[in-house]
Amino acid sequence: MEAYTYIIRIIASTLSLLFVTIIYAQEEQEEGTLERKFTKKKDEREKPSITEYKIISFANDTTYLDTTLTIEKDYRFNYLRQDNFELVPFSNTGRTYTSLAKQNEPLSVMPHFGARARHFNYMRIEDISFYRVPTPLTELYYKSVFEQGQNVDSFFTINTSPNLNFSVAYKGLRSLGRFQHILTSTGNLRFTTNFQLPNKKYGLRAIFLAQDQFNEENGGLDGSGLVTYLLGDRELDDRAALSVNYEDAQTMLRGKTFYFDHHYDIIRPADSISQGTRLFVRHQSHLIDKFYRFEQETASPAFFGESFVTNDIHDRTSLEDFTNTASVVFSDPWVGTIDVHGAYSDYNYGYNRIVRLENQFIPNRIKGNTLSAGGTYSHSLYGFDFHADGQVIIDSDDFEGNYVLGRFGYRLNPENSIHLQASQSDVSPNYNFLLHQSAYRGYNWRNTFENINTQTLQLQLNSKLLFDLEATYQKISNYTYFRRNPEDSITTPVQFGQTINVLKAKLHRKFTVWRFSLDSDIMYQSTNLDTEDVYNVPELSGRGTFYYSDHLFRKALFMQAGVSIKYWTSFKTDAYDPLLGEFYVASPYELPVEQNDVIDTASDTVEVPLTTGGFPVIDIFFNAKVRQTRLFVKAEHFNELFQQNVNFVAPGYPYRDFIIRFGLVWDFFL
Repeated sequence: MEAYTYIIRIIASTLSLLFVTIIYAQEEQEEGTLERKFTKKKDEREKPSITEYKIISFANDTTYLDTTLTIEKDYRFNYLRQDNFELVPFSNTGRTYTSLAKQNEPLSVMPHFGARARHFNYMRIEDISFYRVPTPLTELYYKSVFEQGQNVDSFFTINTSPNLNFSVAYKGLRSLGRFQHILTSTGNLRFTTNFQLPNKKYGLRAIFLAQDQFNEENGGLDGSGLVTYLLGDRELDDRAALSVNYEDAQTMLRGKTFYFDHHYDIIRPADSISQGTRLFVRHQSHLIDKFYRFEQETASPAFFGESFVTNDIHDRTSLEDFTNTASVVFSDPWVGTIDVHGAYSDYNYGYNRIVRLENQFIPNRIKGNTLSAGGTYSHSLYGFDFHADGQVIIDSDDFEGNYVLGRFGYRLNPENSIHLQASQSDVSPNYNFLLHQSAYRGYNWRNTFENINTQTLQLQLNSKLLFDLEATYQKISNYTYFRRNPEDSITTPVQFGQTINVLKAKLHRKFTVWRFSLDSDIMYQSTNLDTEDVYNVPELSGRGTFYYSDHLFRKALFMQAGVSIKYWTSFKTDAYDPLLGEFYVASPYELPVEQNDVIDTASDTVEVPLTTGGFPVIDIFFNAKVRQTRLFVKAEHFNELFQQNVNFVAPGYPYRDFIIRFGLVWDFFL
């Protein structure tokens, strides 16, 4: 009864909020009518069109602000602010995700920083956009979380002149969570500016990012907690009462990123309308300074093996990478755009100590310089699009690497297009595989692995009349991953000696009849491996959303209401290691069970489930739009009200229970 009372209160509060918003909008409209009578001169100014609020991506693709309410906006109304169809979130907001499809790293000739399980919300400069607006623009985002906290994202941009824009944004999160010792607290601060001289011969762009992600770590449920959870008894439904493996560990991923990009035109068309020949030089500076830290008050040998010390575990891994790139760019309407560039990088990864083991010396740094060269070519003509990109390391103290990419596409019209892309990369595994130091003895290594070679062929078809299809074939050699040794509970890096072939096909289709719509996604994946000990993904994943849309209150409000069902077939999922901040392939293992009055079991141990999936997740939602405000209310995992949740997102980590969450996105203009 408490759950149903909670639902009624939320719905009543939401309807009250909608009613007040509508009345406020009507009153504001009436006041505006009166104001026009007395301030005619002020209102003689024309209100800028929404298309004048331009958003310029890092790759220089330009769109404009979109304040509509669509089902895609509902999919993106989450912590990551993007569609997470291929991800399964952990029980608390702001933590890591189980991937239903392996996440491809951005093409690069240099290895990435480790702790990849913690980088889902860590923004790169490629994720940042620039702006050009006729009046100041503000966007506010809010969404409720799991106990004692909030998730907010605020954004503001202004053009102080037609040629100079500034923007500032901050995304913050704090959520206690329903299980013990699982609090999250994160922040993403972003600054951007872009400037052009009036004659447009010189321009610059700059980005500053400051990010931190703090997580309390509990290692998942312990043996007694697992047994209680798997009993599925609603009388034992207090998640905070379930015991966990440890309550004294925490992790922090923190970093700063500086980016500066400026160019000067040597040859430029006479005006901005003409499409003549252009020649310019460009310089980019990119500085990354970040670290990952694992802290624990008392060592846990049962989970991480033997340690050098028994108290005050403090592992800190850092990276500094400073890259300067110089380019010469030639552009012509008939020839296309050719960019030839060279880059010099200075990298410094590692620790402030050295480690001596019985049979091995672990250095503290991977430090050196890299000189690389590359180029890009792009052209659009008569609906055909061509793009090529490549880069290779010419000289380096530690690394060899290269990548090449080619893409061809044809756009019949804005609603129908086809693209074919092929790429090949040969790059070192991330730094965590190469060098790691820890207070735990088994987590110290210095490895020399072969480069991971990945060949990818992708077909993308977009047709509003038919469907959207994305088919990908990958061939991976020297695949590198982490594996847990069941004998000593230590996670170690491993390089797979065989070639992995991966086929992935994703289909999207939307049907609309009158005011009813069905939006569906289905993804199929297969590999050539007959083992679950290397590369784990589900064979099928799907999502279907059935909803009703309509205008109400003389079109003052637009609403959507419906149900969404997500399902993926059961598969052996990777486990999470907070010490490394990485996922690893887990082997079957058991945990001891402490007998008490609550747990009645004949066994002293319990086997930890290693699979996830094979169960539906049903969400019921109601979304509304009043002017530039979009409101979202969703009953997540609604079917858990009728069937007790005993599912997992990763070994030892339970899936989310039923919860009602709500929030809004509000765009307003000055």
